[in-house]
Amino acid sequence: MKKIIIITIGLIGWANCNAQSDSSVTKFDFGIEVFSGIGTLYNDITLIREVQHFSNEYRINWMGGIFIKYNLSKKSAIELDLLYNRINSFWGNYLDNIDNGKSYDNLERKFDYLSIPLTYQYTLNRFRFNLGAQYSFLLNNFAENHNYGFRGWDTLYTLTLHDLIKNDLSLTIFLSYTIFKKISIEGRFNQGIINTADKEKGWFSFSQSRQYLIGLKFSIGKIKKRIIK
Repeated sequence: MKKIIIITIGLIGWANCNAQSDSSVTKFDFGIEVFSGIGTLYNDITLIREVQHFSNEYRINWMGGIFIKYNLSKKSAIELDLLYNRINSFWGNYLDNIDNGKSYDNLERKFDYLSIPLTYQYTLNRFRFNLGAQYSFLLNNFAENHNYGFRGWDTLYTLTLHDLIKNDLSLTIFLSYTIFKKISIEGRFNQGIINTADKEKGWFSFSQSRQYLIGLKFSIGKIKKRIIK
């Protein structure tokens, strides 16, 4: 939490310095947004045997919610989003046991987060570039585990493993293009910057999120305020 406070103060200070001599009009924009793409929650599992192998794969991710933007000037702004964020991720565990045969655990993991990105935005013509931090609160964490056993048995069951993953803090980057006056297309990259694994409760020593997303933003309202010098 200390990291996100420091990042937030830095962004606001940078934005104010950039906006002091630009425009006398300040306004709020707000709207809705939806995104889809690929992502994963990479894990470095602690392996206890040399015959054990572990893999991570990307899966379809999506998120949606609302945004509010405070325009410091014609070119700079501070944006705050409130998003429901689903990260789907595949974790595969393969065990080659000489005596008993082979075993596979294929886990389709599903993570539900409440994500709150805070970014500084710079506008150039129809393009906008955002840079900031995103803090995510874990709401739900479960897996569909497809297990192939040593002796040929096959089992599919659902797990709930809240103790393996904690809240997340990510670096976030947006690049958007205004298609129409109130509609923009936007690409996002989120990269986790903290270890979300709970080493005391789970069997992961390291875990980080990563997402590549593209979507649409719809501006549905504005509030204008003129600054009197």
